[in-house]
Amino acid sequence: STINTIVVPGGKLGLAMELIMAPLVKKLLNGEKIS
Repeated sequence: STINTIVVPGGKLGLAMELIMAPLVKKLLNGEKIS
């Protein structure tokens, strides 16, 4: 998957995770099902 190819410095790891997880969290809050 594309996530496995993302390489970020340790200091930016948290930010990268936020950018990746934010859309998923929004879908959960909206009650949408994640396929």
